[in-house]
Amino acid sequence: MSAAAPLLTRPFSGRIADRLGYKVVLIPALLSITLGLGLLTLARTTGALVVSASLFGMGFGTAYPVFVAYVIWSFGHLIIWSLAAHDRIDE
Repeated sequence: MSAAAPLLTRPFSGRIADRLGYKVVLIPALLSITLGLGLLTLARTTGALVVSASLFGMGFGTAYPVFVAYVIWSFGHLIIWSLAAHDRIDE
């Protein structure tokens, strides 16, 4: 369940974050991860484990690509410069 849930969220999370803003999407995704892990500590039934895994998987499946997009958007110029500097050192 935890592995299947990101398949539902990953294709859309980046586009939604680009439109609405990264924080608007990232904060609920991190809350979903937190709730999923919190529920895992309390789960006593299979159903609770499935819900926990689903919450965690959807949260992680959303948070990871949004966070990567945010880092590239925020620090892309530094990444390009560091790659260019690394390329010059190897020559």
